[in-house]
Amino acid sequence: MSLFTQKFHRIISYFSFWMRSTNQHGVHSPFVYSMVTQCFYKKNTPESRNQIRKFIHTLLEDKHRITVKNLRRNSTILPAQKRPIKVITKKTGIPLKQALLLNRLTTYIGTTNALELGTSVGIGSASICLSNSDVKLTTIENCPETTLVAQSYFDRFDITNAYIRKDGFQSFLNSLSKETYDLIFLNVHQEEKETLSYIDQLIHHTHNDSIIILNDIYRSKEMTRAWINILQNPKVTLSIDTYHWGIIGFRKEQAKEHFCIRV
Repeated sequence: MSLFTQKFHRIISYFSFWMRSTNQHGVHSPFVYSMVTQCFYKKNTPESRNQIRKFIHTLLEDKHRITVKNLRRNSTILPAQKRPIKVITKKTGIPLKQALLLNRLTTYIGTTNALELGTSVGIGSASICLSNSDVKLTTIENCPETTLVAQSYFDRFDITNAYIRKDGFQSFLNSLSKETYDLIFLNVHQEEKETLSYIDQLIHHTHNDSIIILNDIYRSKEMTRAWINILQNPKVTLSIDTYHWGIIGFRKEQAKEHFCIRV
């Protein structure tokens, strides 16, 4: 898919989302209403907000260049070549608003065991771990130099509860046994088929109150198609579309329902 086609798809998808979406006043599920009012629309603590903002700001000022090993097929984001860390952060890192929401979600659902596929330079990991000292995060990244950058920033910001595993996503998933996670963050840009395969496998490592967050569900037609396909999975009882993210849950006491929420 060309860059122009991707941008056009994003624009059309955004207007469609805006027409379908609502705020807390259009939510009739008590569980989702509580999540929207007590998490989505709640402010972060000053400590977590300042730490996350500083983490991202420091990355955006980092001029050191690294070689990014691009594992994504047909990627239009970053070709495999030397790039400044600040450019990688701008192009592939999650924005501050989403980072703050990820931090709040981690706290809200009482996360103790989390998984991230796609560490990149570590913004997602930092968002999960900062001010959430009870969380143990396993984060997966297969680019050696990017892994080193993320670890250096974890050390710099005293993030001791994030554990980077340098591995391919499929290789890591194949190695899992009976582990379960409260929160799983798919911070990846993969093909439709790969994304669906990851979800099918990851569902086996969730419990009744787990959530899986898919980043950038309107990045391309293929990713949006994958998201729509995931909604049909009978094990998915709760789904929330925030435009930037797709969030799915598995609560057996929840009647299958889908929400589009403006955040």
